[in-house]
This record gives sequence, structure tokens and C-alpha cells, in this order.
Amino acid sequence: MFTLLMAVQVARSLHRLCRRAWFVRTVGFSPLLPSALLTAPGTVGVQYGSHPVMPGAVARGVAEFGPFGLMPTLMSWLVAASAVVVFAITIGAFVAEEEPPRSLLGAPEPPRHIDPPQL
Repeated sequence: MFTLLMAVQVARSLHRLCRRAWFVRTVGFSPLLPSALLTAPGTVGVQYGSHPVMPGAVARGVAEFGPFGLMPTLMSWLVAASAVVVFAITIGAFVAEEEPPRSLLGAPEPPRHIDPPQL
């Protein structure tokens, strides 16, 4: 539980820093909250889930392919961790754009479809 709270606090601190540098205060923290709340436990789950799995996977990779067997094992872990982050951010963005959460979070209206100019 402490790790999850630390992850949320670090994410909030990084958001404040990045909002000043990149977003120029156009995106508040509240519309990003669903993504953060999904990403934090997902990444913590990958962290704790990798403890029982990775030692055996590394040992099998090294036994089968030698020192180069470490690379596919680490790459598969990286793909799994990236997939968790991408899916959590995508689901969080979808949730934040729906009407009830959007109004509760104070997010702005989504942009309407604008037809491109005819040449």
C-alpha cells in the first residue's frame, strides 16, 4: 500500500513539474487522475508479479541461449510493463472523456469534429 501511495505522490509531483514546462497549464491534474489511478497499481502489479516469474525465466533463457538468453527475457518483461502502462492510460483517457466522470473531474468539453478546409 505504501508503494502505491508513493507512486501516486511521485506521479502528482511529476505532473506539476511537467505541467509548467510542457502543458503551460492547459491540462489539470483531475482529468489525468483516472489514468494515474489505473497506471499506478498496474505497474506495481508488474513489479510484484515479476519477482516469482523473472528468476526462472532468466535462468531458462541463459541455460538455453547462453548470455544472449538474457535479452529476450528482459525484452519480454519490458513489453509486458509497457503494455500495462499503455492499456491503463488508454482506459483512463476513455473513462475521463465519458460524461459522468468528466463532469465530476472538471474536465473541459472534448473538441468537436471540424471538417478540414476544402482546397
